[in-house]
Amino acid sequence: MLRVAINLITAIDEATRFRVRKLYDHSTTQSAVDFIDQVRRALPMAIQRIQTDHGSERDTVFTWHLNELGIVHKRIPVVSANSAGSLALPHSG
Repeated sequence: MLRVAINLITAIDEATRFRVRKLYDHSTTQSAVDFIDQVRRALPMAIQRIQTDHGSERDTVFTWHLNELGIVHKRIPVVSANSAGSLALPHSG
């Protein structure tokens, strides 16, 4: 049985909770750049800042692409064993 890795990338606007999602069969810088371009076309508002983890696909090329678009790239701090984590989930109902 052949297993194919599927990567779901999600963008969520913090103010409106508007979401954009896309599936990729690879996790590369080019897929991250492509996703940002699709998010820009889908959202009804301008993007000011993008917050990401430290994934290798969000490298310098990705950050330069954001800078060219006038978007600030903020990386989520790496969580250490001594820091408390939190997870924000949308509430149903």
